[in-house]
Amino acid sequence: ACLAQRGENGAAIVLLREALVGLRAAFGATHRKTLHAAANLACSLRDSGALERAAQSYLRQTQAYPGDAMAFTDLGNTWRELGRHQEALAAYDQALRIAPQLAEAHFSRSFVRLLMGDPNSGLVVIDVGEAGEYRDWHIEGSFSLPLRRLTAEGPGLPQDSSVVFVSRMGRRSSLAVHIMQDLGHKKSFNLRGG
Repeated sequence: ACLAQRGENGAAIVLLREALVGLRAAFGATHRKTLHAAANLACSLRDSGALERAAQSYLRQTQAYPGDAMAFTDLGNTWRELGRHQEALAAYDQALRIAPQLAEAHFSRSFVRLLMGDPNSGLVVIDVGEAGEYRDWHIEGSFSLPLRRLTAEGPGLPQDSSVVFVSRMGRRSSLAVHIMQDLGHKKSFNLRGG
């Protein structure tokens, strides 16, 4: 996990896979330590752009521990990044059945509905930091959409929705506003100070 935080996702994936095999053998597939390692592996896969593999890892995690609402939320986020919005909605719905108070699943579900063209989604807060940064800290209710994916997913946001972009220090969110305005989305705003 430390290697992934330093941006060395390839090495992190190899080590996390080895650790996961050992943890499964020692503790079983549903033990807390095994699930934590599986979540780190899936996050590293997602950060490295291996979204299909990340989705498969999250699917295995949700099957091994069907009561893990955050695993379903992470699965939904991965499906969303792959553009598989119906699967994302199903994953968020399952997360909300497990933990109805889970704000991230509520807001992530609204974000997918917004991407699908639902005009009743309202104001959206989007964190344009990387997935690891978002996992470490984010505004509750914000969505993770790394800046590198904005040009691909940004045009799908309805023009009549107001979008507030945030990032750790405000530089990337400011750039996100300019990108979205260049794409014709005039209701894009930067959260001052990050």
